[in-house]
Amino acid sequence: MVLVALAAIATFAYRRGWHRVVLAHRTAAALVGVPTVVVVVAAGWYLGSPLFTSKTVDEALPFDLAAAEPTSTVTPPTTSTATPAPTDTPTAGGAPAGTSGAPEVAAPAPTPSPTATATAIAAREPFAVVFSVAQLQDAG
Repeated sequence: MVLVALAAIATFAYRRGWHRVVLAHRTAAALVGVPTVVVVVAAGWYLGSPLFTSKTVDEALPFDLAAAEPTSTVTPPTTSTATPAPTDTPTAGGAPAGTSGAPEVAAPAPTPSPTATATAIAAREPFAVVFSVAQLQDAG
């Protein structure tokens, strides 16, 4: 297809007499033509080479993902939801001894660190690009 287009352009140029202009001004034609040919050949190779040169690589990764995963695990703290047994002895505030009078509220479970979460996702999806919230905030 490209060769047919080049042949059509050459035929058109010859019929119009462009070759006489080029022969009359050889230095100017060389100063313009040589860099143009270099750029066109380089661009053609860059754009056309994937059509006939391809290589498929099927190799193991240079590192083991399981070994790269940190060994720290996040365990939520154990909290007691049971209230202490009230005693019959009142204190100065009117509440039985051993209680503060307010209901006990369980502490919320800690959130896992962004690094541990990103590592866990990367272990499941080895080709996924994972950013932690801290990395995105630092970049922004």
